[in-house]
Amino acid sequence: SRRNILVPVPRVETIEKLNNTLLAGCLEYRHHQIQGRSQTVGQQSETDCFALHRLPAYVFDTSKSVPARVYDDSTVQFDRNRYSVPVELVGRQISVKAYGNHIACYHNAEKVAHHTRSYGRSDTFFQLEHYLPLLEQKPRSVYHSKPVRKSAAVELLDWGKTFPHDAKDTVKLLKLSVEFGVNRLLAIRDQLPAGIKPSIELIRSELNPPIEPIPHLTGDISVNTIDLAAYDRKYKVVGQ
Repeated sequence: SRRNILVPVPRVETIEKLNNTLLAGCLEYRHHQIQGRSQTVGQQSETDCFALHRLPAYVFDTSKSVPARVYDDSTVQFDRNRYSVPVELVGRQISVKAYGNHIACYHNAEKVAHHTRSYGRSDTFFQLEHYLPLLEQKPRSVYHSKPVRKSAAVELLDWGKTFPHDAKDTVKLLKLSVEFGVNRLLAIRDQLPAGIKPSIELIRSELNPPIEPIPHLTGDISVNTIDLAAYDRKYKVVGQ
């Protein structure tokens, strides 16, 4: 597989993209028929499956699990690096599960954070959504907050300064970016006519357009007429 798929050596940004390239190549190779064989590679693999044991009922957890205390900046440390978790967990003990490519954080058996694992040293990785509750309480810190400066789009912060309520609206804008994506918000910004003062209500109306009214029927609906006098005659007979 390495000679057939990974030569020349592919240039990728993440291990996930490399794995996807390898998977796509392996699936394509299933259609290949080796010289002298009566079946393709895929057909042979299906035949081999009958001789294999079933997979285990539970997946073996390959992670390295360690307890960690959440620091005042709402991060936990693992292997010389720090990763953010929701701010309401500051000061608590959580579990960190480290896999080959990612980090998962758990509190009371509930997954609270997920990060790409770094093999560098002394790096800190923030996720904006972890700090939004605190920013809503202290909106004036939004432009100076380290998690915001390291994880929020500069274009979004600059745009937020043009809103009527400045810092408060910027926090709301960041919250919308977590829910709908930065690119969608910037697309709305670029589509606004010149001279229009942006507002959070305007952005929300663009993100959640009103439901279109039910169209009017173009033709008349035919209704069969009923002789209601038949009911009068029936009840008259019963009454007698």
